Amino acid sequence: MAAAWRTDVAAGVGGLAPGRLVFPDGCGVLTGTARLHGRGPRGERARGAVPLGPRARPSVLGALGREGVPAATSAEGATSGAVFHAYLGRVLLPALREREPDAALVTDDLRAHETPEVRELLDGSGSPYRHPPSCSPGLSPIEPAWAQAKAEPRRVAVRDKDASHRALGPALDRVSAANAAACFRHCGHERPG
Repeated sequence: MAAAWRTDVAAGVGGLAPGRLVFPDGCGVLTGTARLHGRGPRGERARGAVPLGPRARPSVLGALGREGVPAATSAEGATSGAVFHAYLGRVLLPALREREPDAALVTDDLRAHETPEVRELLDGSGSPYRHPPSCSPGLSPIEPAWAQAKAEPRRVAVRDKDASHRALGPALDRVSAANAAACFRHCGHERPG
């Protein structure tokens, strides 16, 4: 199924040129984390601290397009259909109308992305949209971009929601057009330079 989803450069995904594709998605960012790897003096352990106790997990919603991340926001708790609907209606679609009016959305198979309200909003938006095959995160270039962005809160060892927001803003800004092109290529979506 995934092989059929990938098509040649000229045809793009479902007849949509790769340069038009925008992949909206969400991820959770756990506070109270630390780097996964470290360096210490030769022969000694690298030491670090991770606090115990309650942790927050805000959801970050964003999209990856040809120029990077066109719009992002955050919400408390998990991404629900209502949260995703609000993100599309209030943040992403207005930003795309202004910056990339020919954009085509590619949403994954998360239940929050397929609610009747979200489908109605997408149908009324005038922007084409597609769904990739089920269980195919390897086809979504936003996944490597999320990994890159989520490394920053680990690097600065965020301990609360506010610090998480302060760390994620610059991290998402660093997902440049060159980073986006690399993510698209990594997932098999060639896009015009």
